[in-house]
Amino acid sequence: MRRIAIVSQSGSRNRGCEALVYSALLGLRALPEFSGVAIDLHSLDCEYDKWRFRNQCSYVFATSLKFRALHTRFLTLNKLIYRAAALAENCLLSSQSHRKDFSSCLAADMILCTGGDNFSVDYGAFHSHAAYLNLGVPVFMCGQSIGPFPKREENYFKNSTNNVRLITARESHSYEYMKSLNLSSRVEQTADVAFLLPVMSRDETLDYAQRFFNVNLAGHKLAGLSASALITKYYKYGHEEGIKQIAHFVDRLNERGYGVVFIPHVSERRINNDDQAICADVLRQTKDPAANISMSGLFSCVEAKSIVGLCDVLIGARTHTTIASMSQGIPTVAIAYSRKAYGIMEDYYGLELSKKLIVPADQVFTERLLEATDAALASGRHDETAQRMKTLAAKNFSLLAETFPTRP
Repeated sequence: MRRIAIVSQSGSRNRGCEALVYSALLGLRALPEFSGVAIDLHSLDCEYDKWRFRNQCSYVFATSLKFRALHTRFLTLNKLIYRAAALAENCLLSSQSHRKDFSSCLAADMILCTGGDNFSVDYGAFHSHAAYLNLGVPVFMCGQSIGPFPKREENYFKNSTNNVRLITARESHSYEYMKSLNLSSRVEQTADVAFLLPVMSRDETLDYAQRFFNVNLAGHKLAGLSASALITKYYKYGHEEGIKQIAHFVDRLNERGYGVVFIPHVSERRINNDDQAICADVLRQTKDPAANISMSGLFSCVEAKSIVGLCDVLIGARTHTTIASMSQGIPTVAIAYSRKAYGIMEDYYGLELSKKLIVPADQVFTERLLEATDAALASGRHDETAQRMKTLAAKNFSLLAETFPTRP
């Protein structure tokens, strides 16, 4: 049986990661070229993802990405280490098959690196993710934001692409950067696969909100808010002031008749990257917490996107919350703490309008957020653009079908 290994997945407690994997699974299953192909998932959060993707993946492996000691700055040495790790997995972990990360990848016909911006120096894990490029197995880097790298890491990346058959960039900044490197790999511009993530119907979503959050959202003006702890990390006036500014912004939306739906898109075990914490902090400082609602519990990326679909406008710090909004044509504001937001927003809204709709993380002031929200609402819905992005997102899988290795 032919196999695809999905890697570069930190875990679906981050619903952006879940959206990438779930959309990739749907995209692959929709094409006859992948009928009968087993799809394995390699995750840092193995046990959780076994539950979240039950009956959708052939197998879920615990990724070795967390073992940073496996990676040095020297590519040739790293390749030897990965081969040794694969051998050790086979020899020492016979009773723990879910931990055979590298050895199971070596048995795959192709490795699919999920999208996002793992291939950058922003999060300090570039070499960990690059490990999968250097196993000697054909690689598809799907819907990526990549670089730009400092020179040393750029050379490391370029030398890691010998096995990369196809790179799709989800925004023009990364596409232009990839083309400038003159890689031997095929490079195409598409869109983030999460533009294809499905939603529940409006009636199903309203029923879901009533049953799980005990709130009737029908007939209300709603603004979605995806806050992130990373906002205040980059906010030069301090965490408490950042919380205060966002809370004042919520108060102003309430005065305008909007109920604010807090969407904690990342729910991690590390409190410094758990959106539930900042959502709770903001809600506590609002004048009328009862005028708003915060999603809670183990909701899925589809349920989150469906709730976003009820909103008149979305203000998002998490990239895949803004994609959940833009893919439905909903007016969207991006709070940008990394370069990826700029490329995605510019491709969707154009350069001039995107300048009004992007709020840099160090400029999270109440008035600036209101200005951007007003500009988004004034721009109206963008249903045609949403459809164009979905078409580009689907292109990821037709390109993969052309590239997927065949067995003799």
